[in-house]
Amino acid sequence: MFNSEIFSRDQYTIETRPESFACIPILRKNTVFAILYLENNKIDTAFSTSTVSILRIIATQAAISIENAIIYEKLLREFNLRKQKGKLLKKSENFFRKTLDHLSEVVVLADKEDLPLFISANAKEFFGATADSLFSFSKVRHFFQVGKDDFEFEEREEREIRFENFMQQERSAIVNCLKIQIGKAERLYTFKDTTERKKLEEAFLHASEEERRKLGSDLHDGACQTLYAALLFLEILKKKAQNNIFDLQILDKVYKTLEAGIVEVRSAGRGLFPLEIGEEPRQALETLAQTISNLFRVECVAQVRSKIRISDYQLIHIYRIAQEASTNAIRHGQAKRIEYQLEQSGGKMIFRVMNDGKPLSSTSAASEGVGTRSMKYRASILGGILNFSQTDKWPFIVEAEFPIDQLQKKRVQM
Repeated sequence: MFNSEIFSRDQYTIETRPESFACIPILRKNTVFAILYLENNKIDTAFSTSTVSILRIIATQAAISIENAIIYEKLLREFNLRKQKGKLLKKSENFFRKTLDHLSEVVVLADKEDLPLFISANAKEFFGATADSLFSFSKVRHFFQVGKDDFEFEEREEREIRFENFMQQERSAIVNCLKIQIGKAERLYTFKDTTERKKLEEAFLHASEEERRKLGSDLHDGACQTLYAALLFLEILKKKAQNNIFDLQILDKVYKTLEAGIVEVRSAGRGLFPLEIGEEPRQALETLAQTISNLFRVECVAQVRSKIRISDYQLIHIYRIAQEASTNAIRHGQAKRIEYQLEQSGGKMIFRVMNDGKPLSSTSAASEGVGTRSMKYRASILGGILNFSQTDKWPFIVEAEFPIDQLQKKRVQM
């Protein structure tokens, strides 16, 4: 062995001087990537032909085991990588779902066949059905009781729809459809609920028409009749003048009748926009109190203890709240005394309309009628809220609270 030039110069064999050794190659795809090395320091014939054959079998098995270990390590790395990506994907998906669930619009994701894949949590109130029941439908357009066949959208199309949900509630919404590519999702629907806005718009439109009708009726039954009476007096005066009989009393009646007619017409006109430009809250509310007293023969007073400056636009909303609350108190509550209070408390300006009519528990004045929605809407425009309460002295109180910082901010914006 030491006669071989290869091993006679090897430093390890020079130092250990083994009597015999064997080197068996371990192959991977016909390429040597490892060696099975054995040595014996006592017997020079330790590795016979049969022994080498067994070692070759062992080397082959070792090659298979090493190959399997390499494959396993690679698969383990890929598995851990995919697991990490899956966690990140799950985290992103949860964040995406929570984000969609907190949007004011109802969001629905659908595949290319319009099959729903995701439905935001707020869909239950809008569609009148749970998300689980909505997933049972084969197409998004089947969420609607009407217009199923016509409910088709092009990319980026915006459309306003009205339908009846599964709770038999009338709903209206602005619908957007966007083509996307997020996994299997290829359509993104958003439904912006406009039901309350539509109701409020319709209520205001109705109230506006009712005001016009009332104004026309007031002019016809009041001012027009007064002016017609003046015309009759003039007709009598004309006939007497033809007979050279001039009656000063008739002429005086004509003058006073025409004067009264002018006052009525002015009063009707003032009802359309009752404030003067730059009018102070105290003056406006005292004028309204006097008008209510004269029209309905009730006692109506105003107490203003707030010195907060507000715009004409803000004052007209407070004025209309007082006007509506007073009318409700008289018509529905048979009130005989009404009091307005405008005061400042902490960081809020508080406006109250208190009356001695029917108590809150027994009247329908606080129900969600046009007048109540109108008062709440006007309060919300100024950043405030409107509530109803009662005390021993005042059975019915309409109270609006306005944060002063919001009033000042809106006053600057307006």
